[in-house]
Amino acid sequence: VGSFGEAASFGSMTLGYFAFCATLWLRGFHTRLSLILAALSMVALVFSTSTTAYVGLSILLLLIYLQSVYRLFFQSVPRQTVLFLIGAPIVAVIAVVGVALNDAAWLYIQNLLDTIVFNKLGTDSGVERSAWIRQALQNFLDTSGFGAGNGSLRASSLLAAMVASLGVFGAFTYGAFFVRVIFSSRQSPALDDYEYAVTEAAKSSCLAWFITASVS
Repeated sequence: VGSFGEAASFGSMTLGYFAFCATLWLRGFHTRLSLILAALSMVALVFSTSTTAYVGLSILLLLIYLQSVYRLFFQSVPRQTVLFLIGAPIVAVIAVVGVALNDAAWLYIQNLLDTIVFNKLGTDSGVERSAWIRQALQNFLDTSGFGAGNGSLRASSLLAAMVASLGVFGAFTYGAFFVRVIFSSRQSPALDDYEYAVTEAAKSSCLAWFITASVS
């Protein structure tokens, strides 16, 4: 089992490491090491059988791809970013077609997705987490949108916990802060290109952990 008590906590933490290494590779720094670490992290995520990891990885990869497209049109990008933009769709299509042409592999993937994604809410874990979220949203309604106070309740999803604890004003303030920090793309004059790349990689990790904390 290692240091993590459940697959979701392992998947969530590993997704942050994947985001950091993948962003460094896309920015063209430590390309060999960052690519190896990102690939190993992705393999670990695939074999984690965690719903949180699968959903979080899908959302994160989509956001990274869209960000790379934006950078391609408005900024100069390294060769790694171009390779990712061209290669990612090709690899995805080849993987889907390859699995679809193999009946045994297709059945296995279908059963796996049914078990850990589509039917997740019917499991003991899904029922328990859903109950926490319903209680948090009920607390939000009972306090007329003002929130019950930070640390006053428990919910498996960060979004539910945020609105139930902080209320409308607190959630809006936190959201504005998060958007400002994560999506500000201007490079500070005090940072060189490498320091800026590490900063962007750290932002990617925070974004990955925010996604997994929200979807869990």
